[in-house]
Amino acid sequence: MDQATTFVSRPSVAHVLVELDVSKKHPNEIWIGFEFNGYFQKVKFENLPIFCSHFKMYGHDFNECFRLHPHLRKEKDSSKKSKGKDVLAVEHDSDIPIPNGNEGIIPKV
Repeated sequence: MDQATTFVSRPSVAHVLVELDVSKKHPNEIWIGFEFNGYFQKVKFENLPIFCSHFKMYGHDFNECFRLHPHLRKEKDSSKKSKGKDVLAVEHDSDIPIPNGNEGIIPKV
């Protein structure tokens, strides 16, 4: 548990560190209490790793798997190629200062 939960300084929220199997479905709520006396508490997971359920690997999920969806690789590659190729058009008679590399150099006397 985090410090605020331990010292009950934030009674509306509790942060608890749990270990879980990322290959299995995560519950939306958990039962807190005894068999006949308790309540369901909604659960919010933070910072879950991205996991591909088909290849059992971290780093991408099932919907973004290049081997299962080869068309996604082509889309990603084409977006990389077009990235950074924007050209700024400038008219010839525009006054744009171009540094010559000598600024700030003091000539010898």
